[in-house]
Amino acid sequence: MLLFIHPKWRTKGRLRTAFSRLSLWLQELTRAHLLRWAILAVMVFTLLGGDRGLISLIPLLHDRATLKKDIQELIARRTQLTTDLHHYTSDPATVEKIVRERLDMVKRGETVYKFPSR
Repeated sequence: MLLFIHPKWRTKGRLRTAFSRLSLWLQELTRAHLLRWAILAVMVFTLLGGDRGLISLIPLLHDRATLKKDIQELIARRTQLTTDLHHYTSDPATVEKIVRERLDMVKRGETVYKFPSR
């Protein structure tokens, strides 16, 4: 592969160093070019960095997905609790079962035998 080298970059048949190439390139730039590059650099920094840049956006998107998942779980939990409340307030058999299990209450005339668990 042949590489074209601009004649300005040659010195007596030898290539100039990278620094001298850069300084030659900077000399050829006008103020308008420098202003364009400066504006472009500021725009790129603003797009990528800063408080509202793309780099700050990625963790926020992750947090948003996590919060949406938490909201769905809370909605499901609320639905389950509403169903349980309905059963506890309207179904006498469910109320009796909970009272017997959690509060160890018995009806009149019943005898409860408890055996130690092994």
